[in-house]
Amino acid sequence: MKKYYVLAVAAGLLSLAFIFVRLVFYLPLARTPYEARGLAVATTSGEEIAQILKEIVQGETSGIKFFKTEGDLAPLPGKEVVIGANLSKDRGVLGLFSLASSPPQLLTYRAILPVEEVKVLKLEPGREGVLVREVLEERFGAYFLTRFYSLYVYQEGAWQEAWRKVIDNDEKWQKKWVGRGEGWEGIKDKVEVEFNWEGGRLVARTQEIRVFWEGPHPEHPPTSTKERALARLYKWEPKWGALILGEGEVGRPCDLKEQKGGRYVKMGQLKPGERVAILDEEEAWGWTAYMGEATQLYRIKTLSGSTGYVTKEDVRIHGVSGETR
Repeated sequence: MKKYYVLAVAAGLLSLAFIFVRLVFYLPLARTPYEARGLAVATTSGEEIAQILKEIVQGETSGIKFFKTEGDLAPLPGKEVVIGANLSKDRGVLGLFSLASSPPQLLTYRAILPVEEVKVLKLEPGREGVLVREVLEERFGAYFLTRFYSLYVYQEGAWQEAWRKVIDNDEKWQKKWVGRGEGWEGIKDKVEVEFNWEGGRLVARTQEIRVFWEGPHPEHPPTSTKERALARLYKWEPKWGALILGEGEVGRPCDLKEQKGGRYVKMGQLKPGERVAILDEEEAWGWTAYMGEATQLYRIKTLSGSTGYVTKEDVRIHGVSGETR
């Protein structure tokens, strides 16, 4: 019995060590809140999650905070039920059920961050999506407290992300971690989003304010700040299955990159003339010259459905909505 007890304790300690390393080591290396978000939800899956969702929709569970709404989200008779549930401080899940059968049939689910709001938005005549407000709160090492809007659509049997946007963000890190001496620095974002219906399609207008600060400690007044304001317009485009800033085409052979471990690494190559949708500009480190690569990238989507980053010089844009003030 003592042997099994020792093994159980050792396994528990190893599990705690894995969680600590994941949060302390990986999240500080995340270059943007989006990468931190991806790391945070990477392990949420399994039959246990599906069972929790089934119990929620059938009213058989308690102690789990969840949001529930209905909409016409799948090409099936009747409406579907959307469940956004908080599994822990760091994990959430978004499930979709068909009401065409009894009990309701689970169509799909997706790992997300903890949920603060779930609602259905009309994208175009005959098509709807689900807008979720998610929150990332990590207090180990580098500090993220970030809220996101994420727009999901049901396509090809799964949730697909059609749009994402940081709407409230507070990041801070020690300068010595990036070779800039003593003290602290950070970024604060505040984004107001207004959803409208124009030309028979959903649009999202944003008013964005970013403040970069430096100081001796996060709890003390900053010694210097820089502020930037920006307005953007995202439009639902059925061809791309996303809310986009604009469209363009590849001007020369270039790499399609992804964020991994605080770096942008090659995931494929694009050819001249390929059409792409501009999903957003990568700008999280816009005033930090030592990470200036991020200020020169577009996040794009290809006609094959791949998403990633390209340098701005490699794409000819037919129109991007955004104005810095």
